[in-house]
Amino acid sequence: MRPLKPHKMRPAYIFGTTFALCVLAVSPRSLPAQTLRPTQPALRYVGTGSCAALACHGGRREPLGLKGSEYSFWSTYDPHRKAYGVLFDDRSKIIERNYRRLGSVEKAAPENDATCLSCHVHPNFSPKSVEFEQHLVADGVGCESCHGPAERWLSAHSERWWKGVSDRDKFELFGMTPTKDLTYRAEQCAVCHIGTPEAEVNHDLIAAGHPRLLYEFSNQQAKQPRHWRIEDDKSRTPDYEVRSWALGQTVGTRTSLRLLESRAQRAQEIHEPGPWPEFAEYDCYSCHHDLKQPSRRQDLSRGDVKPGELAWGDWTLNGTRRIATEKSFTSIDSADSALGRLQRLMANPSPNASDVTRLSRLASAELVPLIERIEQERFSLRQVDGLLSGLLRSSESADAAEWTQAARGYLGVVALARARSDLGGPALDGLAVDRLTSLRSSLNIPTIRPGDSRLVDSPADYDPSRVTTELRSIREIFPR
Repeated sequence: MRPLKPHKMRPAYIFGTTFALCVLAVSPRSLPAQTLRPTQPALRYVGTGSCAALACHGGRREPLGLKGSEYSFWSTYDPHRKAYGVLFDDRSKIIERNYRRLGSVEKAAPENDATCLSCHVHPNFSPKSVEFEQHLVADGVGCESCHGPAERWLSAHSERWWKGVSDRDKFELFGMTPTKDLTYRAEQCAVCHIGTPEAEVNHDLIAAGHPRLLYEFSNQQAKQPRHWRIEDDKSRTPDYEVRSWALGQTVGTRTSLRLLESRAQRAQEIHEPGPWPEFAEYDCYSCHHDLKQPSRRQDLSRGDVKPGELAWGDWTLNGTRRIATEKSFTSIDSADSALGRLQRLMANPSPNASDVTRLSRLASAELVPLIERIEQERFSLRQVDGLLSGLLRSSESADAAEWTQAARGYLGVVALARARSDLGGPALDGLAVDRLTSLRSSLNIPTIRPGDSRLVDSPADYDPSRVTTELRSIREIFPR
């Protein structure tokens, strides 16, 4: 990297540039998978308006989304811009009334509730923090919610030397989340869309009317109106589609395990223990279903699942296990692994919170080498076909018996079908599209369209036998 000449540098940047040049020589290029947060003290948020200048990211360049018009695109198309405004809606007020047990809707003010603002503005939100003045709250999920507090990088990221700074240093020294890196991106999205100890959607919130968080990274990216070029993603990462799916599964599982660990720890607090078990950890339909005969939920032929047993991990674990098998990390799914022991423990109606804390931490650590393997290796078309075949084989097992696994499997098949095309495989023909469309309809999953924010959840008339048949018909048209 060629340093700038001193006389061309503005005084405000002299220290920052010198500092950056010094750390470049000693810092590794990428961030280890287990690191999640900057190491410097909390940085100041400066507000989305600081990105909106015409000369920066607020230019009105057509089509919107080209470099220099990112803010204009976000403010016009991105549903995240409504994250704060939606708290003024009638539905949000009803949820707040129910959640806080208020006497009337008129008393509800979700726009001032720190629990709501922790995701609808930023997971670092604190009502006592001077960093979050009202104009910053009104930004909702804006630029800094994803890219990090801009105190140190706002000026620096426009300088020529910035391109030579490693992702690790941008993150740890300047506080900028390098969202071009898919692991960072998946982790950043998971903060709100899966949850953290500081920002979560628990059973109380769901019972109050909040939708449960059924998040899948690759599907969300496909629906997300992008203020960046997907072509740039794929030029950096030729196996972008399968890598997004694989990292979304594994990072999502690890995020879920960390949330479970924090919930189990709170349950052990002496003065104000949290609820345990936290029912949001389980498939809603383990409890919320019709009591009728005959009942498929009392079918003794459903493999290891016993009648009345709580279904934990259905949404998060299936894809991760497929990837672990493809990457020869079979120990993750063994009966003696921390993940295997944790799943058996969580099937208990009253799992020991101390054991759950310990096993969640161990299971999370087990995933680190797998995530690093995904980061370092390139997926081949053969590997994609292996993953696709593994997902579709679930049609011949008990996986489709529950909507959560079938829906997650469908989203994986769609992502891997896109990946096959990018890696030289044939594009989906009309027959494949028709069969996938039929399966999507059976699962009550909306068509993937940019900006589509309709809720996804199990239909009341979910028919596992029909879904199993449709999955089997799709398997016939893909390589085995």
